[in-house]
Amino acid sequence: MLALVSWVGLSLPIQADDILLDDEFDAEAIFDDSEFSVDNTDLLLQESPFQWLLKQGLVLDPQATQDPTNSYTDVHLTAETTLGLSGFANIDLKATQDWLTGQWDTEIYSSAIQISTQQGAFKLGRYINSWGEVEGAGVLDIINPAPDLTDPDRGFKPQWLVAYSHYMGPREWQLLTNLDPDIAEFPDLSATKQASREWGLRYKVANSGSDWAVYAGQFLQNSPTLGLVNSLEQLTAFGYDLLGFSYNQARGDNLFKFDLAWKQGLGQQVGDDLTQVERLDMAFGAEIKVGERQWQWSLSSNYLPEHTHEFSSVIIDPLTFELSLLPSRQWYSRYGMGVSDSLANGEFNWSLNLSGAFNGSVTGLISELKWDYNDNLNILFSLAGITANADSELAAMDGLQRFGIELEYHF
Repeated sequence: MLALVSWVGLSLPIQADDILLDDEFDAEAIFDDSEFSVDNTDLLLQESPFQWLLKQGLVLDPQATQDPTNSYTDVHLTAETTLGLSGFANIDLKATQDWLTGQWDTEIYSSAIQISTQQGAFKLGRYINSWGEVEGAGVLDIINPAPDLTDPDRGFKPQWLVAYSHYMGPREWQLLTNLDPDIAEFPDLSATKQASREWGLRYKVANSGSDWAVYAGQFLQNSPTLGLVNSLEQLTAFGYDLLGFSYNQARGDNLFKFDLAWKQGLGQQVGDDLTQVERLDMAFGAEIKVGERQWQWSLSSNYLPEHTHEFSSVIIDPLTFELSLLPSRQWYSRYGMGVSDSLANGEFNWSLNLSGAFNGSVTGLISELKWDYNDNLNILFSLAGITANADSELAAMDGLQRFGIELEYHF
């Protein structure tokens, strides 16, 4: 599969171990009630708890023989509030109009209720829960489905989760369950889910300049496996067991990352049967900052320890749409390279991401330029494309191109 490069923003907390007071410290001046005027209070009360977001997008596919353009409209209504002194809630309602198909969809795009205790926090709703360090590699970031190259929404997909995190100083336990796992859709094919729930456990330790964590759980494949059974296609999202480990190390402004996962029960075509096998996944990543410019690098691999000559992948011919078998490799490695920066004092932000297979069978490119026109309006220009060999799993996407423009207006 093609791994699209994405990166994690690093957040450094601000701490104050000591407060130094001198003889000129004036407590009465700091806590003077006149600082909190009636006018300021009225302005806060007048702020709406709701926010609207409108996205209007146009996508061009110059290689398409019919309907080369498509337009969509997304409307988001968001709201957030506190729940007493220890709770928080938010919701994002989304309505989408696809102007090519005429389809109109509404959904709870994301929502969350979090209640904090003295040593922990309960969180339930539809949201994103990040695992692992190398985002987009598919090693441990398996809870929320990643976007594909043609998806206008470049973010990971929120899921209906219930989680509890328990904090013990620099250590954290997290237990979560996915109540209704999503899987990727295939055109004209329906997939069978082997499991209706997911659960996972993480133990994380934060040290000075580095973090590490171990993981365990039972999950459902985000991307179902396409196979042939008795010469008939079968699309199945298998349930599998996972044991994993992650580590990161900060060196100045740079961050180095590593993920490792043993997965038992993944779908695999072996001979004339679609069965379940074991696989070792690993990924290395780095975020390098040079001035204001950010570079991202990643290398990920999958290893099948029980591999034989009967291991294969089912591919779809892009012209005849017939299914055929492609021999699988015991090792399959991918790379990712990305760079991002800003121009004109942050008014323009651009990024360029390149990813592909080390054997040259697949290469993908995503480029974006975001123009923050004013506080309410920004414009996003995007370019994406894929080249794939005829004997690769993504042969049907060879020559794919996408040009897009999206206007985002906040009100």
